[in-house]
Amino acid sequence: MPSKKLSEEELGLMLHLVKRYAETDLEQFEILKFDTEYGKVNLSISLGQNNPDDGYIDVTDLIEKYNSNNE
Repeated sequence: MPSKKLSEEELGLMLHLVKRYAETDLEQFEILKFDTEYGKVNLSISLGQNNPDDGYIDVTDLIEKYNSNNE
């Protein structure tokens, strides 16, 4: 059975698109939900910071790596 885990390329693309969305279409926040085979997932994206900075995973390097590999 193939792995369901995202490849590094897929993860980079997803983060690249989220960043592009935040820079072009996100006005203040989005609160999304969707079904998965494991149950509902809730996703919140906001321009503001709700937690201390060390509570977030910085994915800037992954986005930059994706961008440099796909120029």
